[in-house]
Amino acid sequence: MGNIFQITCDGAFFNRCLDCFLGKVANTSKLQDNLVALETELGKLIAAKNDVMMRVVNAERQQLRTLDQVQVWLSRVEAVETEADELKRHGSQEIDKLCVGGYCSKNCASSYKFGKQVAKKLRDVQTLIDEGVPTCPHLLTLFLDFNYKLEMMTDGFFQCMPSLKVLKMSNCGHVKVLKLPFGMSKLGSLQLLDISHTGIRELPEELKLLVNLKCLNLRWTHMLNKIPRQLISNSSWLRVLRMFAIGFENSKEPSEDSVLIGGGEVLVHELLGLKYLEVLELTLRSYDALQFFLSSNKLKSCIRSLFLIKLGDTKSIHATAFADLKHLNELCIRSAVELEELKVDYTEIAPKRSEPFVFRSLHRVTMERCHKLKDLTFLVFAPSLKSLSLYGCNAMEEIISVGKFDETPEVMGHISPFGNLQTLYLTDLPELKSIYWKPLPFTHLKEMTVHGCNQLKKLPLDSNSATERKFVIRGYTHWWNRLQWEDEATQIAFRFLFGVFITVHQKSEHLDAAQGSLINSWKQLRRRSLLFTKRCSICHSS
Repeated sequence: MGNIFQITCDGAFFNRCLDCFLGKVANTSKLQDNLVALETELGKLIAAKNDVMMRVVNAERQQLRTLDQVQVWLSRVEAVETEADELKRHGSQEIDKLCVGGYCSKNCASSYKFGKQVAKKLRDVQTLIDEGVPTCPHLLTLFLDFNYKLEMMTDGFFQCMPSLKVLKMSNCGHVKVLKLPFGMSKLGSLQLLDISHTGIRELPEELKLLVNLKCLNLRWTHMLNKIPRQLISNSSWLRVLRMFAIGFENSKEPSEDSVLIGGGEVLVHELLGLKYLEVLELTLRSYDALQFFLSSNKLKSCIRSLFLIKLGDTKSIHATAFADLKHLNELCIRSAVELEELKVDYTEIAPKRSEPFVFRSLHRVTMERCHKLKDLTFLVFAPSLKSLSLYGCNAMEEIISVGKFDETPEVMGHISPFGNLQTLYLTDLPELKSIYWKPLPFTHLKEMTVHGCNQLKKLPLDSNSATERKFVIRGYTHWWNRLQWEDEATQIAFRFLFGVFITVHQKSEHLDAAQGSLINSWKQLRRRSLLFTKRCSICHSS
């Protein structure tokens, strides 16, 4: 018996049918993987969008108009993001329908349709990423500072800014650790880089390629632990380098390939090669590094701010060595636990100078946790001093010691310290008994804060110090009440300039008292209201 019927088809038709079937199976079987890939790629796209938005904000600060292509790209990203989120929301429900290892579904039509949508959306996201972030070929200045929540930027963030000359990122990632993205080397035109007041821990090697850099600001990068060797020396055009208070809160020892290793000798050695350097702020960690620095006339002429930390077992520093730092306006010594004295040879100063002032440019001095330091008498030779801050110097008994002038009484007639002082902060100085041995006019003082200085029972003030002065003295009441005054007039004059510290406990007590007073007032008002209502009802009834 022969065949009842026979169907014939060409190979092309068969292949089309097979492709259609396999395509439907693929959209279903790869659904779960595609959803995962969609979430991953969408995250990359959102990061790129955020980068562009930061640039848009910066452009608007400079009153520049956002390019139409940027606006279109952002609009497309937002649309795709919304659609992808909708697909992700239904994803788990569609995955539950799959069976036979994902190759089949309890509802084939629904799973195929959803899988096709996911695959298409994944392609849309990848297309937007591949198109890349619109370039900013003419952008010259970018301000990203004070973005406290910024922790990182995507690699390649700066690759589209070939003309950028000024990049400011100060106070970014203030709490978190800031990381510079890969691709900084593309900023070949960059002349100013400011990453001050950030938690950055290391500078990338590729910064060596910023050959046109003229200003690098690393000030108060308290966690900075690594600056690659030759990075600074390769920046041969540097004119301004700010490295004040760097790395002082990072307990990890710098690695061998960092110029911060040791006390700072390696760093100073690289600085010596910067022939165009004009302004320098520096952090050093050893007395040897300090001496190495002071041996260079070039570096001494550039220094503006000097931060000395730890200094090993150094017991004394000849403060007169700072006299040659003609432009030094800021000095901070921190955690020099063995330091006892900042020496000044007063017998040498007196005969050589008609005016004994040797630190004319010094404006700000901070001493912190120098537990054995006994005085800062050298400050009588700093007539321009505006700010003095002392913290945790346990052995300090006097700020200015009169005993050190016994052999040079002629100097006394030329000095009147703190004439330009504006702020005085004294914190946790348990042995401090004297600021100065006689009253001072304090003609420019704005604020004096005293905390944890229980032995300080007399301030260098008299009635003349208060004449037409408008400054605040802050401290605790129990300390203020024990102060001894020149006369009653002085005490009365300064009583109105005293501001009381309020502790958390005291704040709570004040709030409780205020709340109690408010409740009592409300009760009295309530009673009066009821009495008034009662009287009105009696009058009305009569």
